[in-house]
Amino acid sequence: MPDSRDPDDPAAHDAPPNHRFSPAAIASLVAIPVVVLVIVLGVVLFKSDDAKYRTDLEKLSAAQSADPQCARLMTDLPEHFDGFDGRRTKNGYVEWPAGKDMPGPIQVRCGVDRPTEFNDTSKLDQVNGVQWFTASTKTGADGQLFYCVDHRPYVALWVPENGGNSAITALSAIIVKDLAAGPLDLGPAPSTPPAPPTS
Repeated sequence: MPDSRDPDDPAAHDAPPNHRFSPAAIASLVAIPVVVLVIVLGVVLFKSDDAKYRTDLEKLSAAQSADPQCARLMTDLPEHFDGFDGRRTKNGYVEWPAGKDMPGPIQVRCGVDRPTEFNDTSKLDQVNGVQWFTASTKTGADGQLFYCVDHRPYVALWVPENGGNSAITALSAIIVKDLAAGPLDLGPAPSTPPAPPTS
């Protein structure tokens, strides 16, 4: 059918062309935002899962972190533990990020304060001649927070759930070499209630 528009009519030249996107272009336009969304969700979920297995030793008070014995110990820490990536120094502590099949990082901090919940009823574990107290993390993280309580300065060690024994075994040997032995400080003695008056 011939075009009935007047070729001299300006409106005939200004009419927008009738463009159609190819199916491939439409599929690409839909796929790109979906891929971006999947990547963002993956990063968020990975970070939240990693947070489940870590405790931030930076938040622990560590008045003696500048002690020369701490500096020596931190220097002697190994570059790797089995299943964990290379050693990284962070804000006041050292961390070994989770490698394959490990849920979270190992962390060590020297010069921390004496754990306040450590007392004469606390259970201790001895590893390579070092006595370790297992603290309650109170962070909801899945793992164990250990304190070396028979050497000075105090050392805190975080091991994620299923992180194995290689860190506490190696760190115990380094503590014996680098830190001075010290007595167990069980905190203030519990106050004795006054005896009832006698009649």
